[in-house]
Amino acid sequence: MADSYYTVIRGKKYDRRMLELAEGLTKGRGDGRISVTDAKNLLRVVKDSNNYSATEKQTMEYIRKHYKFTKEGDEFFRSEIRKWAAGKGKKKAAAKPKKAAARESAAHAATVASTPVPAPQEAPAFEPAAPAKKGSPLKEILLGLLLLAAAAALFYFIAFKTNCGKNLFNRNPATEAPKAEVPPPDAEAPKPAPAAEAAKPESAPAPAAAKPAAAKASPELKAALEKTHLIFIAEKTELTPTTLKKIEGLAPRLKAENVKIQLTGHTCAWGPKELNQKISEKRAQVAKEAFVARGVPAENIETRGIADAETIGDQKTVAGRVASRRVTFKVLQ
Repeated sequence: MADSYYTVIRGKKYDRRMLELAEGLTKGRGDGRISVTDAKNLLRVVKDSNNYSATEKQTMEYIRKHYKFTKEGDEFFRSEIRKWAAGKGKKKAAAKPKKAAARESAAHAATVASTPVPAPQEAPAFEPAAPAKKGSPLKEILLGLLLLAAAAALFYFIAFKTNCGKNLFNRNPATEAPKAEVPPPDAEAPKPAPAAEAAKPESAPAPAAAKPAAAKASPELKAALEKTHLIFIAEKTELTPTTLKKIEGLAPRLKAENVKIQLTGHTCAWGPKELNQKISEKRAQVAKEAFVARGVPAENIETRGIADAETIGDQKTVAGRVASRRVTFKVLQ
């Protein structure tokens, strides 16, 4: 084994996951041949890497040579892999014009940036207007005397020739008392404003209905949960069709009985401990999200990951490693 992802056989490098899957699909199962369903699982492993590399092609040739396919399984895998590879080629071809357009846009921007910008022309200096010529001092003095005479004449006329001026100067403020205003006899006294009605106390809002507490699981459901294992593909955290089917069968019962459970993620003994811990936690979280999506309350599910602390069987065999990559259930009531 060159590393955790590849296996070297007789000097050639092969995809370890594909070989393990082929062995697990044929050894001790059915007639020992890879069916259409098994071919779909192989195709899923190839698509996970998003690239049908030379190593994966070489691995498939090795699998066809050393493992038996049904006619339908072989035709299905060949047809689907060609479709998928053709689709990848179209995407690459479509990406090339976009890259060319991006390069042209960058070149245009560089050309614009390198073009010198003409310096702004300075505005002409402001020239102050010539001061207005002042009139002669004698004219200004005569104009001022005329204005004063006109103002004096106006004051005399207002003060001594009009009733307004006479009343103003003859008024004795000490002898005058302010007159009280008497309302007319027919005037009605203002009516007092009606007393405001006492505000009625608002009724307090009804308290929100409390959520029902988690119930104790029935013996049948508890037994079904304890013997259920959700199996995952090596180094993967996606749910397989088989695990989804198990979740869809358990979700209505968990929702109906309102049971609180704990999901524990596991891995096989291969790979670094830190990576296995992250994968185990992610597997438990993915299973929880699937249950919540099917109506199980999120607060009823706890998750944890314990990496390869509780493996199953001999980890030197494919069967032992496949069985260890799982999520298990525990009833908390």
